[in-house]
Amino acid sequence: MFKNLKKKINKDIHLKEILKGSFVSLVLRIVGILLGYLFVLLITRNYGANTMGIFALSFAILQIFSMVGRLGTDIALVRFVGEFKSQEKLYLIKEVYFKILKVIVPFSLFLSLFLFVSSPFLAKFVFNKEYLTPYFQLISLGILPLVLININAQSLRGLKKIKEFTFFQNISMYLFASIILLVLYFLYKNESA
Repeated sequence: MFKNLKKKINKDIHLKEILKGSFVSLVLRIVGILLGYLFVLLITRNYGANTMGIFALSFAILQIFSMVGRLGTDIALVRFVGEFKSQEKLYLIKEVYFKILKVIVPFSLFLSLFLFVSSPFLAKFVFNKEYLTPYFQLISLGILPLVLININAQSLRGLKKIKEFTFFQNISMYLFASIILLVLYFLYKNESA
């Protein structure tokens, strides 16, 4: 039974590509989930549940602003990149990518400035917690990088680079955030010792 299945898979290159990509994507997603859990664990163990709540709220706001900052261009990129790749018009992929960047980079910077300036209002009148202001101002700096991560991830998806796409989409943020958190933790620990 397994030999017949293996022969069938080896004969159909598209099925083989789909299965290989799906398996790699599954493994990388599991790694991403584990890194996300590790990140949450690091925050709660070292800084407490209150800090985790602040992080979760701040991250939700960051994701909302990042989604708005992409203007739906991430979804369009998957379609155009895939289409132009199948037609072997790589110059058009580059052209569309840079046209999108010309729109989303200034818009994301505007959103960052807007969130930074409106953070006191948001913290005081929406959440009724003025102490959230510096956290909202800090995450405003992350809007453009998160937008660019998502744009590049979707470009890779359109190019059928599933491993790279899954890394950007599921692993990169938690991996880099965990590394930064660990470095800051050890720096702070050494200073207080």
